[in-house]
Amino acid sequence: MTIEQFVEKFERLYEEIRIATLNGDYINGNRAEKEKRKLYNKLSKDEKMTIDVLEILLKSPNVVARISAASYLLKLNVNVKLCLKMLKEISKNKEYGIFCFNAEMTLKVYNGEIPNRTL
Repeated sequence: MTIEQFVEKFERLYEEIRIATLNGDYINGNRAEKEKRKLYNKLSKDEKMTIDVLEILLKSPNVVARISAASYLLKLNVNVKLCLKMLKEISKNKEYGIFCFNAEMTLKVYNGEIPNRTL
């Protein structure tokens, strides 16, 4: 797969996850999350392509894509300052609803504030 194909598939899945979360549709949300994890596992076999795809997703209009990309990049120790800044901004913006909480929890996990959890 190309970078563009990965980005397109991730964007589709993140939109499904966003809509499922807002609608309380855990069945479709869980299915999309599972598919996202499989896609990430496939992508992660090529570290450079992984970083390229995630950096594109950081600029996505979809807040779920940005939070997830930032989380994966933090795990890889790439663009840490940018990712932390983005997550902090999202976590403080109540317009994002439940997603500001997701960003806040990602920051807490990254900072070691939640025992036995890692990104």
